[in-house]
Amino acid sequence: MTSWLIAVLMFSLGIYCLLPRVWIRSKPLLALVLVTIVSVIPIWQGFSIIDFLRGGFGDLSILSLSLLLLGTAARLGAPEVLGAEQKKWLMLSVVVIALPFYAATMGLAYLDPYRWGYTFQLALALLPVTLLAVWWRVWWLAISLTLAVFLWGNGAILESTNLWDYVLDPLLVIYALGYLLCYGAARGWSLIKRTG
Repeated sequence: MTSWLIAVLMFSLGIYCLLPRVWIRSKPLLALVLVTIVSVIPIWQGFSIIDFLRGGFGDLSILSLSLLLLGTAARLGAPEVLGAEQKKWLMLSVVVIALPFYAATMGLAYLDPYRWGYTFQLALALLPVTLLAVWWRVWWLAISLTLAVFLWGNGAILESTNLWDYVLDPLLVIYALGYLLCYGAARGWSLIKRTG
């Protein structure tokens, strides 16, 4: 039940963050409540939108939850915490970290990084990344990674026992790729306009 409630929170925040700002400008909190209610109403054979999303993509990671909470807070009027430069480097890091997983899944590599998530050594390997996040003052990333390792160690939230499922998920990787493609296209277009 706890993992289903966390999934409702995560996917409702995700749907809310994808809504056009025009739709939620006047009453953002009401829009968030309505999205949550609509997402849990059974629509086909007793399954809700959340059930279909969870069945198709699995649970979202703690890093995704952190980004969704930051995005929701910004839409509700809080100041932006994540700068454009930090977001670019985070999305690039997500894609670079995810590459070995998808290469192994498609049979392009003999290395299986997913199996490392079942051992505590991966948690120790994330420690330098967390320390670098503290050094660069990317507090939300440091907190997200620490929380992911803590929740994984206690088996508290997600159904998975693999640490990678607490750090990465397919929707985060798809979002990161989309963000980087848009960022690169915008940079390329600005260079064309400057030189032309």
